[in-house]
Amino acid sequence: MKKMTIKKLLVFVGVTILCAGGVTLLFAGIKDEIPALEPEKRVLRPVTVIGVTVADETARIQAFGQVSPVWTARLRSRVAGRIVRVSDRFQPGARVVKGEALMKIDDVDYVAARDGARTRVATAEVALLKEMEERSQAVAGWERSGIKGSPGSELVFHDPQLKAARAEVAAAKSALLTAERDLAATIVTAPFNGEIVTRRISRGDSLFAGDDIAMINSVDRLEVKIFLGEDKERMVGDDYLEKPVVITRGEDQWEGRLVRRAGSLDSKTRLRAYFVAIPDSGGTLLPGMFVDVSLTGKTLKNVLRLPESVQTRDNTIWYVDGEDRLASFTCRPLFNWAGTIVVAPPDASMLNFRMVKNPMAGFIANEKVAPVKVEVAPWKG
Repeated sequence: MKKMTIKKLLVFVGVTILCAGGVTLLFAGIKDEIPALEPEKRVLRPVTVIGVTVADETARIQAFGQVSPVWTARLRSRVAGRIVRVSDRFQPGARVVKGEALMKIDDVDYVAARDGARTRVATAEVALLKEMEERSQAVAGWERSGIKGSPGSELVFHDPQLKAARAEVAAAKSALLTAERDLAATIVTAPFNGEIVTRRISRGDSLFAGDDIAMINSVDRLEVKIFLGEDKERMVGDDYLEKPVVITRGEDQWEGRLVRRAGSLDSKTRLRAYFVAIPDSGGTLLPGMFVDVSLTGKTLKNVLRLPESVQTRDNTIWYVDGEDRLASFTCRPLFNWAGTIVVAPPDASMLNFRMVKNPMAGFIANEKVAPVKVEVAPWKG
């Protein structure tokens, strides 16, 4: 019994050894048949770049403004009286020319005042002539008398009387000028070529001196008021009066000129106002219209002009260095123009850059990339 157990144990051990050897040989053969896996190659991120070169750029400043008249006159009555005539053209929206009669006030009293002033002038001039004659006779009589020296009183030669007569003539003439001015003021005329904005009188009304009559805007003298911030002001420069200005509305353009700028900041916008004179547009431009204004500023040396798409929201610009690695810099554009920005280069020693056209949020500095170059700059193509 004991011999049978030992025999079975030996058989089991032998079978186990044979199976283990077979399995070992099997896996060894499979290992020889499976090829070794090659290490995985890293795929570089493709990025589109634009080749740009450092160059000089003339600053262009864009602004938005509203056309307004250079002159706005509030007509007021200079004399009192009843309105006896109103021109048919004296209506809101009508255009009038300088000196055109708009209305007339009853002038009977003013004609009488003028005539009375004329009479006073004539009377004063006669009195002056009489005093001059009196003085001549007094001087001649004194000389004939043989009395040496001067008379004890100025009244002897009529000097005070002559002085008073001359003053009376001057006062009478001044009164005549006043009467003539008041008479002329009974006819209200347009102070310049303009458009009637509002009219506050009607036929048959009676006016007192100082009453409102109408509001008139000039039409042949227009200007645009624009506001520029500190950054744009730096680009304009101090010689702004000599630079051209282009005014655009729709497809129409006019060449204007900067004529002045405000000496202080606007209390609401905290920006400085610039005023652009508009040439005669033949009635195309009207007060109240909004227009685009393009100013030519100073020339910037050694800068980069790039499309706006290269800049992220946080003012970061990405580019590819000489080893095809990503690099970036942060800056504010010196100025924007026609879909492009002008910035200072990140490295003053470099002349050529490969700027990433559309940077992504996942960019990592110093990352190796596969640049795909765009040959034609978008603002030139």
